[in-house]
Amino acid sequence: MSVSKARDLGAASDLERRLRQAEAVYANTSDGVLITDAAGVIVSVNTAFSRITGYSASDVLGQKPNLLNSHWHPPGFFIGLWRQLRRTGRWRGTIWNRRKDGEIYLQRMTIQGVRGSSGELLSYVGVFADHSAALVSPQREDSLTHYDPLTRLPNRLLFNSRLEHAIDLRRRKRTPLAVFLVDLDRFSHININLGHQIGDEVLQQVARRLRAEIRPADTLARLGADQFALLFEDVRRIQDAQSIGQRLREVLRRPIQVRGHELFVSASLGIAFDPGRGYEHRILLAHAESALRQVKTAGRGGLSIHAGQASDSTAERQRLFELLRTGIGKNEFHLYYHPCIDLESERWSGAEARIRWRQPLLGMVPPERFLTGEHSSGFMAELGQWMLSQVCAQARDWLDRETPISTLTVEISEALIVHSDLAQLLEQLLLDHGLPGDLLELAFSESLLFRHGERLRTIFNALDHLGIRLTLSDVGAGWMAPGLMRRLPISTLAIHPALIESMQESIEDRDLVQALIALGQALNLGIMAKGLRTPEQRDMLLSMGCQRAQGELYSSAIGNEQLEQLLQTRPKALKTQARF
Repeated sequence: MSVSKARDLGAASDLERRLRQAEAVYANTSDGVLITDAAGVIVSVNTAFSRITGYSASDVLGQKPNLLNSHWHPPGFFIGLWRQLRRTGRWRGTIWNRRKDGEIYLQRMTIQGVRGSSGELLSYVGVFADHSAALVSPQREDSLTHYDPLTRLPNRLLFNSRLEHAIDLRRRKRTPLAVFLVDLDRFSHININLGHQIGDEVLQQVARRLRAEIRPADTLARLGADQFALLFEDVRRIQDAQSIGQRLREVLRRPIQVRGHELFVSASLGIAFDPGRGYEHRILLAHAESALRQVKTAGRGGLSIHAGQASDSTAERQRLFELLRTGIGKNEFHLYYHPCIDLESERWSGAEARIRWRQPLLGMVPPERFLTGEHSSGFMAELGQWMLSQVCAQARDWLDRETPISTLTVEISEALIVHSDLAQLLEQLLLDHGLPGDLLELAFSESLLFRHGERLRTIFNALDHLGIRLTLSDVGAGWMAPGLMRRLPISTLAIHPALIESMQESIEDRDLVQALIALGQALNLGIMAKGLRTPEQRDMLLSMGCQRAQGELYSSAIGNEQLEQLLQTRPKALKTQARF
């Protein structure tokens, strides 16, 4: 036998030995292993994968790894993961995933891209270990129930419990207390641009800074994502609450050092002050959320206080409620329509219905004053039903007169979901007016998805059977779950107007808009940009691949007769536009 042939046989034997060794490691390692093809479809898993996740090989082969998704992570987490994986070919970190039985668990994972001799991507290999035991010890057996695993702060459940207890004590003594909601501004950009691990460390540092500013009797909690809550049980005056809020903002403004990065994080604060009335904890939290929304609307980075006795007197609320109750019967409510355009074709592509209240004594009442949860939710459901009925009647009239309207959008309130059978109501309205389902588009906010996920899934499926389109509105203002969106029959993402307004000045917001458009395209969804005001914004959106837009560059909300006339013309950018 020649030396070269012997060498070849020896090399083949060595290769076979190494392959058998690798096969033995793959089959017997305690770490879970999954292998996907270049498109991310699972082609192989080992025994440890099935032991950790509860899924057998037959359950997952041909599926994608997102069937393990817990939906605990914000979208920026996965965007950052894939960005790093594509850039470096490797990602390492921790992920909250869900076992087959529904249990959420923490896994430490490494993902590696495998390339061929020509550099082409062949597959991805993921190796992971169950890391849950590091969180749950006999001394902290309730940590997952009452504490946030990242910051070790009380979670929403424990915070609500402590708030209820504090309110019970104050109700007897009639002493004041204050609730603070703290939102980190544009925190999602850190996750998207620097990765979820750096984002986690920022949250941990923020938690430490806030904890250093409170007394042992006070409560600091992480409610989720980048939102924290504080309960101060001995704040005597509104001025004291304001001083505390200013101090917290200054503390958070100091730069944060993380792995060589110097990061500047500002915060928006919403404060609810109870002067001793003993509000229910849900009402007090709603007041804090209302104050926080005011800050966000005004441009973020500020502070707002919802002070009960100054702006929320019982007499004023009762008077407003009584006027609301009689408003429908007196024809005081009217619908206006905000047109949408197709950016590429520059044609009108539907309109969104907006409700307006013209009250004889109060004048034109802004929607934010009466579309709140502080009034009877049963009445708000009645108002929502009236609005849907009016939209359907108007759609029928336009169809009969061949008005070129393609889609009418209606924003759905939480009260309408909770206090009515929405699918049955719409089925009857479509039948009564002889309308095709695809003429209607219903918009739901991200917050409703998180508060009523299961109920909405059932409603969405029923609406989808009716042909009604669904839009997820105000995207970018909170946290999305792309896996959840993939399982729901959503057709459009509507980007929050604040992002459109700021993307010219903020590179971070521009990147976020681009990422949201890319996400929508990846999920095969339409993209709507709200709040379009300048030609420069329009050009940027077009270059990013945005399809539809709505804003004062072309038209504000107008009456039905004005809209009918407008639809007969081509969209034209306006220099000025009246507001309604």
